[in-house]
Parts: sequence; structure tokens; C-alpha cells
Amino acid sequence: MTKPTVSQITHRAKVLLETATRHGSFRPNQDRRVAPRKKLKARASVKIRLRDGSLYATCKGEVVNISTSGMLLKSLAGKGKGFPIQPFYLEINLTGTRKKFPQLKAQPVRFDKPNQPATKYGLGVQFIDIPEDDDQLLKLIAKAQEKYRKS
Repeated sequence: MTKPTVSQITHRAKVLLETATRHGSFRPNQDRRVAPRKKLKARASVKIRLRDGSLYATCKGEVVNISTSGMLLKSLAGKGKGFPIQPFYLEINLTGTRKKFPQLKAQPVRFDKPNQPATKYGLGVQFIDIPEDDDQLLKLIAKAQEKYRKS
């Protein structure tokens, strides 16, 4: 097997970049966020469920930020299993906030590797199946959290 030339590597990279851009998985210089994020200090109790609804594992973590479309969780720690290989969703209960959150259902959209060995990885999630009244509650909590940060 011969080594590819610089020209061949450049061509393959160009084709890959064009394909990723065309399919929307690469958007240079664009913020992919659907909604603005707000910092939120809260703890999360998480149930990991397989698509058929069966309970796979439970874990606890912290909320880094939240928006009306999703949140970033960090320091997730559970008992041994980790995340399943097959598709799954999360049921998230938040505690330690001034207002009461409904149970949130979310799907994973991003995994973050830890910066330091002692830090647990982060998990970006997107909410699914949010009733309209719960969406309004999320907006109120994000707004209240912003006021709390300013004071």
C-alpha cells in the first residue's frame, strides 16, 4: 500500500468538509445553540432509560447551564454501568433550585471529556416531549436565575 500524496489528502479533506457542511454537521463560524444558555446551580438526579422505557442505570450530577431547549450536566457519577451503547434517553429531576422543576425528559447530544483526571465528564442534553406549560416554566426559571446572578 502506497502513501497518499499531499494532493490526495487535500482533496479528501475538501470532499469531507463539503459533505459535512452540506449535511449540516459542520457550520463554520456559527453558534449552533437553539436557545441562549443561563448558568444554573442545581443538582440532578438522572435515570438512564433505554428506548423501550426500561431502566438502565441511575446517576447524580450537577447542572452547569440550562436553556429552554436543553442543559449541560457535569460530574455525572453512578454505580458502574456508564452509558448504554444502544439509543437511550434521560429522565432528570433537579434539586437545589428556588423554583420547582418538572421532571425533564432529554436525549444526549454531546459528551465532553474531562479537563482534569479528577473531573467527571459532561453531558449536553436536548429536552424532548416538553408540554407547553413546562416550557413556560423553564423560561421563568432561566429569567429568575439571570436576576439572581446580577444581584
